[in-house]
Amino acid sequence: MLDLAAHRKGPPSPHGRVGPVCPALTPEQIARGLERGRLQIDDGILERRCSSCGDFYPLDTEFWYFQPSKREGTHHMCKACYLGYRRRWRVRTQMTRRPT
Repeated sequence: MLDLAAHRKGPPSPHGRVGPVCPALTPEQIARGLERGRLQIDDGILERRCSSCGDFYPLDTEFWYFQPSKREGTHHMCKACYLGYRRRWRVRTQMTRRPT
């Protein structure tokens, strides 16, 4: 089982983060994420599934962009997938742009 005290340790920041790396999730949000398969607990570490590649990564800012407006406080794609998406988007939009 996940130790919520360890998950919530650290001083609160003005951006809603509780620790240096973890967004603050309520027990209800964690339970809903576990039930729906978006979250998992591996060796006591809360992990989130990337919607693009499907892999689970620890729920911290090393692997996820912090977005307080989102349900779980992070972007739905891991950083690697999001950077690849942005790279492809830039190439695609530059190819369709008309010269000025």
